[in-house]
Amino acid sequence: NRWWLDPIHGRGFPADMRELYGVELPEQTGDLETIAAPLDWHGLNYYFPVTVENDPDGPVPYAREVRLPDVPRTGMDWQVDADGLESLLLRLTDDYGVRRLYVTENGSAFPDTVGPDGAVHDPGRTRYLEQHLAACARAVRKGAPLAGYYAWSLLDNFEWAYGYDKRFGLVHVDYATQKRTVKTSGRRYAEIVRAHRQGSATA
Repeated sequence: NRWWLDPIHGRGFPADMRELYGVELPEQTGDLETIAAPLDWHGLNYYFPVTVENDPDGPVPYAREVRLPDVPRTGMDWQVDADGLESLLLRLTDDYGVRRLYVTENGSAFPDTVGPDGAVHDPGRTRYLEQHLAACARAVRKGAPLAGYYAWSLLDNFEWAYGYDKRFGLVHVDYATQKRTVKTSGRRYAEIVRAHRQGSATA
C-alpha cells in the first residue's frame, strides 16, 4: 500500500521499494506536488488479509503467501479477519494523518438459498457484517476519523471473475424473475444502522 499512499501523502515513492524492485519512474517536474494535492477524504476497500512469510530464494518481493489452517473463510475462500480492517483504519489514521475515512467496500460471498418460507438465512454473512462493523466501531473509539461504511453489496450482482456464481448482496436476487428478497444479513444491517442513529450502538 505504501507504493500508492506515500506519494499521495507527500512522502514521494518509497525508497526501499524502488531499490527492491529496481524501478525507474519517468517522473516529470511537478509530478509529486500534483500527486500530493490535499485530500478531502480517503476511501478503502477491505475484504480479507493476506499472510506472508519470508522467501529469500523467491522472486521479488521475496515473500510467499501462507494459507492459515483452521480459520473461517467465505465462499470466495477468503479468510475472515475483522481485526485487519481495524488495523488498516488505524494505520491510515496514525501513519498518514488522514482527515476523513470511508470504508467504500466491505463484504462477503456465501452460497444462499431461498428457504421454504421464502426467507434467505445467511448466518455466515451476518457474522461477517457484525464483526467488521464492530471493528469499525473499535477503530473510531481509538481515534480513526471514519465517516461512513458501505457494505458490498446491496444486491447480488455480476462478479467480474465469477459471473453470477458468487453472491455478495444483502438482498437476494432471483436472476430468472428479478425478485428481490432481503436476507437476514440485510435485516441485521438495518437494525445496527437504526441503533447507531439513536446513539445506542454497542458494536
